[in-house]
Parts: sequence; C-alpha cells; structure tokens
Amino acid sequence: DNRWSFLDLVAEGSRRVRCQGNLLPLPVRSAGPTEPATPTRYELNLQFTAQQIPLDEDLRKAVPPMVQKAWRDLDPRGSADFAATVRYQTGFPRPHIRVTIMPRPESASIHPTFFPYLIEGLTGSITYNEGQLLLSQMRGRHGNTTIRTNGDGTFSPQGDWQFQLVGLSADRVTASRDLILAMPPGLRKVIDQLHPNGDFNLHNGVFRFSRGASPLAPVQSYWDFQLATHQTDLKLGIDLTNVYGGVHLVGSSDGRHTRCAGDLEIDSATFLDVQFTDVRGPMWIDDSVCLLGRDACLRQQKTPRRLTAKLYDGQLVADARVTFDGRPSYSMEASLTTANLTRMVTERFGGQRELGGTLSAILSLQGSGRSEHTLTGKGEIQIRDANIYELPLLVGLLKVLRSRTPDTTAFNQSDMKFRLQGRHIYLDQIDFLGDAVSLYGKGYSNFDQQLKLVFYGTLGRNDYQIPLIKKFVARTNESIMQMYVDGTLAEPHVQTQAFPGINKLLQQIQLDLDTPPAITQQQSVAQGKGSSNPQFGHRR
Repeated sequence: DNRWSFLDLVAEGSRRVRCQGNLLPLPVRSAGPTEPATPTRYELNLQFTAQQIPLDEDLRKAVPPMVQKAWRDLDPRGSADFAATVRYQTGFPRPHIRVTIMPRPESASIHPTFFPYLIEGLTGSITYNEGQLLLSQMRGRHGNTTIRTNGDGTFSPQGDWQFQLVGLSADRVTASRDLILAMPPGLRKVIDQLHPNGDFNLHNGVFRFSRGASPLAPVQSYWDFQLATHQTDLKLGIDLTNVYGGVHLVGSSDGRHTRCAGDLEIDSATFLDVQFTDVRGPMWIDDSVCLLGRDACLRQQKTPRRLTAKLYDGQLVADARVTFDGRPSYSMEASLTTANLTRMVTERFGGQRELGGTLSAILSLQGSGRSEHTLTGKGEIQIRDANIYELPLLVGLLKVLRSRTPDTTAFNQSDMKFRLQGRHIYLDQIDFLGDAVSLYGKGYSNFDQQLKLVFYGTLGRNDYQIPLIKKFVARTNESIMQMYVDGTLAEPHVQTQAFPGINKLLQQIQLDLDTPPAITQQQSVAQGKGSSNPQFGHRR
C-alpha cells in the first residue's frame, strides 16, 4: 500500500552509520466532482546514528551552506558521535534536518578563528535545527583551565551569523600568552599592560559574537562576566600585590576598538606593603586608558562616583587614571579620613602602642613606567586626639627636652606637609603640638624609613594670632635649641645644639679672628703716616 519501512540499515568502513525510517503517503483531500485528482504526496522520515565520525572536510561539505562558514570560523577537530533526523515532503524544495553532535572528549577540540584559543576534551551536545544552533552542557579544557558553558546561534542563508555563550564559567584561568593573543586587540593591549600574575575564575559569563555576510567583515564581540581572583599581582605602572576579590566587566569590541566598563569588588590588595580592603568603585577601560572613579562614570554618562576603600579602619576615597599610549603613566587623587593611628603604627612599625586618635590625609600622586623612581606627588597629614608622645621619634625628642621619659600630656596632635620624588619623601612641615611643649621641624625620609630631620621646640603652642609676635616668638624659640634626628623611624637618633643662633655668631667671630682682613696699599700708607709704632697700626 505504498508504505515503506527501512530497518537496521548500516554503513561500514572508516566510520559506522546506522539508519532507519519510513516513507509514507500523506492523506489526500477529497476532490470535488469538477476538480482534478490531487497527485499522491509522500513524507520521508529517517533517523541516523553514528559513532566516532571525523569532524573533517567531508562532514563540513555535508552540512547546509549557511553552516559551512560558521564551521570554518569554529574550526572543529577530532571526532564525534551524532544523531540526526531528516524529514522531507514531496513538493518542498529542501528537507528539514535536525542534528545533535556529541563530541568525543578524547579527541574533539575547537580553535575558533575569531578567538584563537584551543579548547580540548570537548563534551556535551551541539544541536543544529533549521539555521539554529544550540549548545548544551558543553565542557572543555585549555591546559589546567576548565571551561563550562551553554549557548546558541543563528545562521542566515546570506552567510551572516550570530553566536553566544551563556552561563560561561572558567576555573584557574591564567593570563598566558596564547590567551592574551586570542583576545580582541584593545582588550589584549590592556591585559598585556597589566601583567597579571596568578589564577582567575570567571563566572556567570555571557559572550556574544557576530559576523556579517561579507568575507571581510570583522567579528564583533560583546561580554558580560564576573572575574574573581585569589592572590594575584597586577602592574598598573605601580605594583599591586596579593589581590583578592573580583570585578564585574561589561564591554564590546568591533574588531578595531575596545570599550569595557566595570565595577571593582576587591576584598584586599597591597601597595608598598600597605593593605587596602573593601575596594569598591567604577572602572572604565578602552584602547588607551584605564579610569577609576569619577572619570569612569563620566565616560559612561552615569552619576559620578569615587573609588572607595578601607585603610587602617579609615575611609579612603580616590580617583585614578592609567594611560597605555607609549610608556604607561598614572595619576591619583586620594583622601583618607579617621584612620586608626594605633593600627597603622603597629602594622607598619611593629610593637604594641595604644596611641589612640585618628589620622587623616590628602595625597596627589603621578608617575610613569614601572619604577617607583618616577613617583612624584604631595600631600598633607593631620593627627588628632592621639598619644603620639609614645612614638619612638617623639620619645627621643622629649627625653632631650625634659631629660626624662615624657608624661602623658606631651603631644596630642600633629600637622605635616610632604612631597614625593621617587622613593624620597621631603617633609616641608612637621608640627607636633601639645599643651606644654610643641615641636616644629622639617626634613627628609624615604620608603626605607630612614630619617634626616631638624626640630626646634617651644613652650606651649606656637599659635599667637598677631603675625609680628608669632614670627618673633618663632624666631626666638628657634634660636634657643635645635634637635637633629637621623636613623630610622623605629630607631631614631637625636642630637641637640643649644643656642644655634649664638653659636653661628661665635663661629663667625672666631673665623674673623683666625683670618684677619687683607690690608690694601692705601690703608698701609695711611697707617705709616699716622704712627711709627707698628703695634698701634696692627691693633687698629
């Protein structure tokens, strides 16, 4: 009755294919008495299964033309199992084909031309259905990196296509050279400048890729993912070490230019042996610059926000910029409020001192290249309501002033101004203020905590309001005693000089006595006429 069945058809050779199905006549609508008879139409249904089919040129030619271009872009290799259904009705130009491919993990891999990053050991399923591609539970690896994702794509008869990966995750990602080279040019430049050293984990990723019908059309890409890191080092012109936390990145590339916005969620990072925690704030990256804080928001036309962090229990706010054109350069404006002075001194210099009080500061910083020697900047520091007399430096100074260990009312606040040049710190103002004694000084330090300082002391606070009196008192106090400090912050050495102004006068008098002025010829003639006694002229 025109009904065909195909059972256990098998093709043997370098590959093994099984087929079964049927060919059935379709129901015919009854013709009217005046209508011509409708020809019989048939529907063919076939199911294919195969194991270890090579993903080679023969198979590529067998897929629809609209898929062949994407096949070349994905560059699959190895072998796979597959199951396919073919349904065809007479009278239609082409059949309906649905294919599910299951890569064999021992051999299957892809090496996309638009993201040339080899992914091996593929498992999961890839289903093609009428121009639609569906990826389910895909898994692969690159070295020690494990990648998992789902995805889908569409392919038009004109040759253009779109493809996306959703739910993408990758564990133990390293910024290897092949990963950097696989990235879009703009993002590749940024990653190459940062020199990340360590492992990353990528979560909740969405990656979209598309290409137009023209063979010369570039691949456009879009991404949205969370990146987490554990004990990673970064180089932003300056070195950030032991970075823990993550960043949310959203960006795109048109094949020529890259733009990426982000939100920092860093739990901890270290710069110059100082630990910053709870780092939060906006970020912007493009081909030439990395912005943190307000400028990053302005690039995205969003309400300005600054970068925030915790430092010694205080609140740090900052804006920063790193440029990548030619030699990397960077700049930063930051302010710190109500930092815990006890914690700062304990962590930086060791020991157990209950200083109390808080520290606030403002800082501007610039530099270029990858060396601390290019650092320049300036800043101010204020210490309030603190027992700073317990600092080793102040203990030494007060012992000199009072010839004994200081009491608990010596100093409670300090004001400082400084400049940075490389690893050198020039202290233009160092004021230690107390109700009984105040010290005023200036000097030099460096990142190794070495000191070269000079102070003079006053009784009480030097806060006279009348400018003339204030200047006179300051000069008078300065002429009474000066103290010189060298050594380190932890072990300062203090020397004193009493009445330095008088000492300078005595030194000049002694110099004049030891070196009498030369007598001119005119003076010699005059002396000869005035007296014949040579002792008189010499004494005069």
